[in-house]
Amino acid sequence: MTPSTLPALAAASSPSSTQVAVVVADVQGSVLVRSFLIAVVVMAPVWVLVRKRVTRSHATDDSGEVDPDADAAPRLEDVIAEVSRLAPEVRATGSATLTVPADVTVDGRAVDSGTVDALVRDSLRRSGLVAAAEIDTPQGRTLELRPLGPGPDADPDRTRT
Repeated sequence: MTPSTLPALAAASSPSSTQVAVVVADVQGSVLVRSFLIAVVVMAPVWVLVRKRVTRSHATDDSGEVDPDADAAPRLEDVIAEVSRLAPEVRATGSATLTVPADVTVDGRAVDSGTVDALVRDSLRRSGLVAAAEIDTPQGRTLELRPLGPGPDADPDRTRT
């Protein structure tokens, strides 16, 4: 080997820029595929759990109606909505009845009767109603609702003593 052939040999053995680009692309492609597979393996169980929860919470049939057996317990949210619906009727007629179920839930969780009572009474107060009478039954508590009458705070010109 002569010194004049060394640069020619070095040029022949060094990869061209096209060959380097192909090798880098191949390595990047394999890393991308490997990363994707790792992400699928890690996220698949999470996706399955979330999908089950969403399906369970939206328990609907083909017609889009909520399955009545999916959440059989009465909801406090519905009782509060009923108070708001009854308020104009009570003001017009003077009274109405409301039944608060015994096994009422809040956000799907059972709550104690004291919390339910406090929330219902707060809703009544905000709607301008008061429970004039209460009857406990096996189905729950039935309240007779009346409009909140004027009290000492009703007349702003009246001085307190």
